[in-house]
Amino acid sequence: MDSAAVAAMIAAAFPVPAAQIGEFRDGGVVFWVDGSGQHGLVCDIQDLSMSEWGCYGSLIGSTGSFIGSGQQNTIDILVGCSTVGIAADLCANSTAQGYNDWFLPSIDAMTEIYNNANDVNFTSITNGGFSLSGDYYKSSSEYDANGIYGKNFLTGSNITGQNKSFISSDRAF
Repeated sequence: MDSAAVAAMIAAAFPVPAAQIGEFRDGGVVFWVDGSGQHGLVCDIQDLSMSEWGCYGSLIGSTGSFIGSGQQNTIDILVGCSTVGIAADLCANSTAQGYNDWFLPSIDAMTEIYNNANDVNFTSITNGGFSLSGDYYKSSSEYDANGIYGKNFLTGSNITGQNKSFISSDRAF
């Protein structure tokens, strides 16, 4: 029996415990868990450098707003906008905490992170990171050729049509 088969047997015997909101896991803080408790999303424990969303005047199209669409949105942004150093580029190329599967979150994921900001901030700080900036974060959800959806972390409101050239904080998911 090879080592992969042994590892699979061990994994089956000891299933991964359910994820909990606020838990430090897989390089970030769990901020959303699906109904099964086995799948969730994490956010980084620190912001990336400030950047613009990119490609003002260009419609990427097909970016979703629902939880779980951020990863595909990030791929679509990078295919449609080759500008180096934009938010999607920074997230996709992040290797924070030894992980390389980060992406720019959708607007609905941003809402979940806002709803769980106290847990995210506490866990981020206790694991060597920083609290959310308390200001504006951009999402991977596009509004039109010139704007995106963003989240105001002071009020919790969504910002519709924020200029793609606006420079603000980014946090990878």
